[in-house]
Amino acid sequence: MGKETILLLFYLYMVALLNLTISKNFGSPNPESPISKVNLVPLVRVYERYIYAKDNADVSHMHTLLQDVIGNMILFLPLGLLLPVLFKRLRKFWIIIMLAACLSTFIEVYQFFLRYAHIYRFSDIDDIFWNITGACIGYKLFKLVGKRNAATMPG
Repeated sequence: MGKETILLLFYLYMVALLNLTISKNFGSPNPESPISKVNLVPLVRVYERYIYAKDNADVSHMHTLLQDVIGNMILFLPLGLLLPVLFKRLRKFWIIIMLAACLSTFIEVYQFFLRYAHIYRFSDIDDIFWNITGACIGYKLFKLVGKRNAATMPG
């Protein structure tokens, strides 16, 4: 796969990522909506949701929790995979972590400030953690694939 194709994939990924995370289409106009909340305490919400699902044998609640966690990881996996393929300067683990942290933090802060435009999104510190985790998984996949295809790697 050529660098132009990978660049196009990255562009399409970024458009989709920003559409899913900062688009007004996925917000609620209701400030009392469950998605209008803010969570600033890391992993407490995940723990509480897990305990609730376990104690109440609520499979759908557990499914929603897993969907949220895994979805946030999958959302940033392409970032950790494609950036080092495209740019040799970004082939360091700490750089991927910092870029994922900055982008994810920007998204969460933007979602928070959307409320001033009467669009309510759930701003959650946990999303930043899971997004960074997804980017790290993507980077590890890059390293695994890169070892096999080092001679043909663009960038």
